[in-house]
Amino acid sequence: MSAVGIVKKMYGLYAQGDLDATMNLCAPDVRFVWKADLGFTRFCGTEAGLEQFRRRLDRLHKVFDYNSFRIVSIFGDSERVAAETKIEMTHKASNKRVRLENAHFWTVRDGKVAELIEYYDAAMVTDADKA
Repeated sequence: MSAVGIVKKMYGLYAQGDLDATMNLCAPDVRFVWKADLGFTRFCGTEAGLEQFRRRLDRLHKVFDYNSFRIVSIFGDSERVAAETKIEMTHKASNKRVRLENAHFWTVRDGKVAELIEYYDAAMVTDADKA
């Protein structure tokens, strides 16, 4: 499967909440980097390794219900993939709906996701998370 195909598959599994299958697409030393300021939001920083990455994704699914997940554009080569996504989610405690546009930069090696760098509107997420 191509790098773009692997990323598309990961998006689909993650949107369905199938975190076990999502993790199966990741390298053991996967890195997940949220480009946001720790002083501004709790949804930021770098996670390294499957266990930490899984913990972060579990936390997200406990805080938010994912209503829709759409790939706006995606392109890449044999190892690098760039994607723009639109996500609608609802903060479970506040019931606030959040519509995010994200930029994702992926590295795929040997058929596994090795790194994901995500840029998103931290202000929108933080506002919903104030409940």
